[in-house]
Amino acid sequence: MNTYDSDYYNAALHRANAPGALMRPLPSNNGGPVQEMVTPYSAVNVPEPISIVLDNQTAAMKTYVIGDPNGTISAAGGVSASLPDSGTINPEIIFRTLASSPVVIGQINYQVSQSESQFSKKFWEAFADIDGKYLIQPLNIAAAKRNNQFNEKLLTLNVHIALTQFRCLFLEVAAGETVTLTLTPIAASDRN
Repeated sequence: MNTYDSDYYNAALHRANAPGALMRPLPSNNGGPVQEMVTPYSAVNVPEPISIVLDNQTAAMKTYVIGDPNGTISAAGGVSASLPDSGTINPEIIFRTLASSPVVIGQINYQVSQSESQFSKKFWEAFADIDGKYLIQPLNIAAAKRNNQFNEKLLTLNVHIALTQFRCLFLEVAAGETVTLTLTPIAASDRN
């Protein structure tokens, strides 16, 4: 592959990937036929799906935050929220990592333990900025798909949500309910 072909190939790959897709060329292999392979970061650096548990054993509704590592979004929106109770990775580690390494979530598995009425509680994406802007976007639960027609307590939401220091998710959890969210990343910042 000559330099012109390599440049053309890199440009074509860049155009074919979604905006914001991160790519890097791998080092050249001068000892064989393969040269300048381009691998999207998403193939190298995307974390495994992350499960988090929101276990509200109080007598009242409780709001949880997924993201917002600095508390900026909660403060801007006046939302009093708790961190998740547990997960496959310590939730504190996840949220501290988001301060410098954003993750794009492509799918959320939303499972409840007690009642599918939990699906009617507010679930929204929020954004805040240094200039005081605070915006919210409710997640469309009605568009979610059932993972299994026999399990009324499990939904799959196809989303495109960037969790950063300025974007997060909030979820209200009913009293006595336990929610397990499995977040499937589709892109992540460079973690090398």
